[in-house]
Amino acid sequence: MAFSDLTNEEQAAMNSYVREVRAAIGQLRGLRETVVRLDAAYGNIQGLLGDIDGAEIIPDGGGLAGALPLNKNEAVTLTAHLQGLLTAYGAGHFALWAKAAGINGGG
Repeated sequence: MAFSDLTNEEQAAMNSYVREVRAAIGQLRGLRETVVRLDAAYGNIQGLLGDIDGAEIIPDGGGLAGALPLNKNEAVTLTAHLQGLLTAYGAGHFALWAKAAGINGGG
């Protein structure tokens, strides 16, 4: 089936969906870039996290509304989530991201 075979309503729904996907990819690119910068700026933090006890509390010093202190194990888990983003999405994805989200979507 060709795109032109869709009804006007179906075409509008498809266009709306793809527009949202493009925006999400742009956000994903931005998040990935933030994680790359975190790695570069705080490369020694994972070692420091390894040195403290698992239940040790790391106070919330960021002032984010509703944020609570984390223990070391929680901080390690969150770090692993972010590292997973770098592992899952690398340079092989950037050309498609740029195609989808424009020059700022390419990584």
